[in-house]
Amino acid sequence: MSRADDLGWKDYRVLVLRARTQIGGPTLLVWDNLRMHLVAPLLEFFEANADWLTVFQLPTDTPDLNPQEGIR
Repeated sequence: MSRADDLGWKDYRVLVLRARTQIGGPTLLVWDNLRMHLVAPLLEFFEANADWLTVFQLPTDTPDLNPQEGIR
């Protein structure tokens, strides 16, 4: 399995689309601040699909909300 930093924005788009297929309805995505999560094409995808996809961006430096943030 690939590490998260080995994935490109298209991989994350596919992940979200597959989740939508399995969920079958509106989707809430809680997203951290990984650099790849903030690239323009992915943000444009989120905006284009706002009718079924809500993205909640975690604040920076919040290890209490994202325990993996401090792990290197």
